[in-house]
Amino acid sequence: MRIIISLLIALSCVSAFSLSSDRQQPYNFSADRGEYQKQTRTTILTHNAKITQGTSTLTGDKITLLQNPQTHKLERVIAIGKRAEFTTLPDGQTKKIVAKADTIVFFPQTNKVTLDGNADTNQNGQQLSSNKLYYDINTNLVTTPKQPAGKKTTIIIPPQVKTP
Repeated sequence: MRIIISLLIALSCVSAFSLSSDRQQPYNFSADRGEYQKQTRTTILTHNAKITQGTSTLTGDKITLLQNPQTHKLERVIAIGKRAEFTTLPDGQTKKIVAKADTIVFFPQTNKVTLDGNADTNQNGQQLSSNKLYYDINTNLVTTPKQPAGKKTTIIIPPQVKTP
C-alpha cells in the first residue's frame, strides 16, 4: 500500500507531461511493476509501462520519473524499450504526432522531448527519421543534430490530395 501511495505522489508531479489542452485531465498509469525510492525521489515503472493524460501517452518497457529531491518537481521522465513511444495531439492540430525511439526523455520544466536511437516522428503522413530528434512541444518544432558518419536525416512529405 505504501508503494502505491508513493507512486501516486510521484506521478502527481507529472503535470508538465501533457499539453495545455490536456492539463485538466486525470493521469492514468499502468505497469506490471512499480517502485518508488523516497530518498532519491525516483519512480520506476517496468514491463508494459504506460502514462496517459488526455491525448498524451508515453509507453515503454521501463519508465523512470526523476524528481528534484529538494523541490519535488519532476525534472525528467525517461522511457526506454524496444520502441518507446510518445503520442500527443498538439494544440490547434487535428492529427496526433507519434514519436518513437529506443529512448525518449521528456523534460517537463521546458516541455521538450529528446528521442534517441532509431528516432522517428509521424504526423498526418509527414515523417521525419534520424538517429536523434528533439521535439519542442511549445512550438511544435522537431529538429535533428548533425548525424554521425553514414547516417542521414530522412524527411517524407506526402503529396497533397485534392478534394473534389
